[in-house]
Amino acid sequence: MALSQQGNSAALVVSIARIPDEGLAFQAEVTATHLQLPPATEVELPRPVQVQGWLTKVAEQVYFQGMTRGTDCI
Repeated sequence: MALSQQGNSAALVVSIARIPDEGLAFQAEVTATHLQLPPATEVELPRPVQVQGWLTKVAEQVYFQGMTRGTDCI
């Protein structure tokens, strides 16, 4: 898993080719910028959110099963 800058916004990028048939464990620390929340959103994330789970590739689709964890959301 890699974080990638695309223009002015950041995105979480996973190379589909690197996901083996048995799946891939995924863990990242995500900021509000990575989530690309709409400007009118009233949610503030003063600290990064932890994302943890499992990526599974089925044909040309990727599925994520996992959880997110954060604190001090306003």
